[in-house]
Amino acid sequence: MTYLVRYINDQKNNTTQKLRTTSRLIIDEIARSGKQSVRKLAALVNRSKSSVYRHQQTQALRNQHPEAAQHLQADAFTATLPESELQRWLEWAEWIARNFHRSSSAVEGRNGYLSQMYHNGRGLTEKRLRALTVIHNYGLKRSDGTTAAMRLFGRDFPDLFSWLVDEMGETSAAKKRKRTGYS
Repeated sequence: MTYLVRYINDQKNNTTQKLRTTSRLIIDEIARSGKQSVRKLAALVNRSKSSVYRHQQTQALRNQHPEAAQHLQADAFTATLPESELQRWLEWAEWIARNFHRSSSAVEGRNGYLSQMYHNGRGLTEKRLRALTVIHNYGLKRSDGTTAAMRLFGRDFPDLFSWLVDEMGETSAAKKRKRTGYS
């Protein structure tokens, strides 16, 4: 069992090392040649276009929140950690975030519910999908009592069930059965 764990860790470390090497090649080439198209950059670093594209997307996402890196560097605890230990914790945090997102996105929220409906083979007619959308936007309330429509439009809407009952009006009387010739 320990051999298997060691093998998996070695494989993970090899993959991480390859990713770091690719990232370093791309970063160095951009620093040397300036901004270029994905195709040219991929040819220069001898990597696939998708690899270069994914690297650029990752860098763009990392650059969206520079204050997070500043908070991390300013923290008293992280200042005491050796660089290798800090890197290990950062890799772990990224791994957790990726796995949590992947594991939860398929079951959470409205899209998760709708994907399960399609997957279960029940399908959704256009009318049913519109009805579920109305229920989601006007009927489902958070713990603070607001619906999605209230938060979006910034105003109150009538209670969905009360509104529906008012709109339906009077229901017709039940139909009488025809009597058959039984004695």
